[in-house]
Amino acid sequence: MASKKEEIIQVAEDEDVDSILRRLEKSAAEKIILFAPPNAYFFASAENLKAIQEKLKEKSAEWFLLTDDKLGQKYAGILGIKLMGEIKKERLPAGRQVQKETVPKEEASEIEGFKKRSSLSEWFSKFKHELPFKEHNEKEETEEVVDEIKKEIEQEETTAPLSKKRGSYGKTKDKNDEEYETEEDVLDYGPEPEEEQRAFKSLKKIVKSHESRFKKITIFSFASAVLLLMIFVTIFVLPEATLEIKRKTTPLQMNFIIELNKNTSVVDAIKNTLPAQLIQIQKDVSKDFPVDNKQVLRAKAQGEISIYNNYSSKPQTLVATTRFLAGGGKLFRLVNKVVVPGALIENGKIIPRSIKTAVIADQAGPEYNIGPTKFSIPGFMGDPRYLGFYGISEKSMIGGANGQVNVVTKDFINNSIDSLKDEALKLAQADLQNRITSDFTLLDGASKGKVINAKSSVSAGESADSLHLTLTVEYDAIVFNMKDLKFLGIKLLEKNAPDDQEVVSSTISLTPTISSADFDKGVMIARLSAKALTAKPINKNEIRSKILGFKSQDVSIMFLQNDAVEEAKLTFWPFWVSSVPTNSSRVNVNVEPQ
Repeated sequence: MASKKEEIIQVAEDEDVDSILRRLEKSAAEKIILFAPPNAYFFASAENLKAIQEKLKEKSAEWFLLTDDKLGQKYAGILGIKLMGEIKKERLPAGRQVQKETVPKEEASEIEGFKKRSSLSEWFSKFKHELPFKEHNEKEETEEVVDEIKKEIEQEETTAPLSKKRGSYGKTKDKNDEEYETEEDVLDYGPEPEEEQRAFKSLKKIVKSHESRFKKITIFSFASAVLLLMIFVTIFVLPEATLEIKRKTTPLQMNFIIELNKNTSVVDAIKNTLPAQLIQIQKDVSKDFPVDNKQVLRAKAQGEISIYNNYSSKPQTLVATTRFLAGGGKLFRLVNKVVVPGALIENGKIIPRSIKTAVIADQAGPEYNIGPTKFSIPGFMGDPRYLGFYGISEKSMIGGANGQVNVVTKDFINNSIDSLKDEALKLAQADLQNRITSDFTLLDGASKGKVINAKSSVSAGESADSLHLTLTVEYDAIVFNMKDLKFLGIKLLEKNAPDDQEVVSSTISLTPTISSADFDKGVMIARLSAKALTAKPINKNEIRSKILGFKSQDVSIMFLQNDAVEEAKLTFWPFWVSSVPTNSSRVNVNVEPQ
């Protein structure tokens, strides 16, 4: 019996690798000898032996493979697995038995197929498919490599033949035979002959040679295919010809008088008119101007009040100089006669009505420059109308003076208006430009600004420390769409071009100049200077179809007698192409000017 540190695990001929792995998992031995009979099922693939090797690496156990199976020995040599000596014919003592794990029924049918693998030729049928390359057009070459491998291994079998029928330990036995060879005979550590290693090296060399040859063939085939594709593309796809034609041209220059009218909706090449738009901008601008004009002045304060009738529905007439007494005791008089409208009577209630009028202080002096207040009429005192009629000022009275004060002059007011006018018109012009969209054009001289109203807080001759001025300005502009102008210009040029020529649109130059503008009517008269080149028409598709297959000199001869062409230049691509392709899609015709 082996010690606990060592265990011999016998593998049955039909036992699969999963069963072996489960048995190895259960083993606690530090040294394991895996005993496998010839033609063992798990030798069908080197991957099975590699799986066992990985499992024992995980267990950190030292292990050896004991077998007479040549294929198993070769796999072990490749994988670096330690081999023990050849199996002796003597039997182990009774009791040295290693039971195999029962194989499930569903796995038995798969194992049965591999049990029948008894001949070397059958093994090579499987081995050929496990070679590290795929079968391709060089099929015969692959078969030659397999034949070489087969011959080498058959020579080894001739020098070291196996028994005709192998039992579990290399001897013939019955299924019920439970006697085994002795452990001492099994543990015969003799190395495999050197010819086995030479056989492995020969096998690796042949396979490696075939792989290298296959790679070279693959690279050569790919390079050949790429070269053929490049030749095909170069001959049938890439060739291209480009014909550059420069037309003979004639200059044309005309001057026209045109009308831009806001009441016209379409371009009229007969009347030389085109649509226009009138844009008007109004803007109010205010500013305070300090007064610095000291003079000795006696002046009465003036202002404006609203007179209310809250007495009856009848109007009340008040004569000029009628007195109005302010809350502070300052007396003012009406400048002009007024008629105060009667009150409204609705549902028995009186709704007062009023009228605005100018008043002037009874005396000169700055003390009459009072703020907003309520006024009574002293002449109605003791009369019911005293409470029914009254006045209210919304702004302060101004202009009262008695001594040296700042006096506003007419020149000062006019200069202030001129100063504010420039500022106001610039602001209005900026607003106008923002109103003009990108579709429209504003020419120089097609806009105009003016002051339509000026309002001053004081009049000339009145005293004030500052002048509050408000200007209302208006800016007008007549604009048009440049597309309409180009359309009209082309039509006018075409009417004056030679009969057999066309106007070259890319050479058209139009310069309008404003002659006059009526901003009230929205009408503008302009002078239009029109320039362009004319040339005979050339049909590019017709020329393309004519030059298919032509040589360069043939194309040059074709255009020598063409009075519409000044110069024709033919270029090819790639550089070795010498004639125009027969495929019209590979021929480009460019005409200049266009």
